[in-house]
Amino acid sequence: MGVHQIRKIELSLSFDEVFNLCISSLDIVTRCKIKNLDKSNGIIEASAGISWKTWGDKISIKIHKKEENLMGIEISSKPALSTTIIDYGKNKANVEKILCHLKEGSEKN
Repeated sequence: MGVHQIRKIELSLSFDEVFNLCISSLDIVTRCKIKNLDKSNGIIEASAGISWKTWGDKISIKIHKKEENLMGIEISSKPALSTTIIDYGKNKANVEKILCHLKEGSEKN
């Protein structure tokens, strides 16, 4: 398994609900800071700080409308340092935390 992790999910919520849920999901990733919010294109970019596992991570979330209240979401996490070959599961954990938050958040709505 590589260090660049990508997962996809579909949520039956409005675009605005999904966009806000994605933003709040980044709060649970350790030392995560939002770098770019592009609501018109459904893109959120963030970075997670340095840990003993990595020199930081780049996280991106892309949202696209599939139907009126059905959104497709792609979550990506990769090391900030492109030469990283081992991340001890850090990027997988980032993606899984975000996915879990999105699933839980969609069930509440």
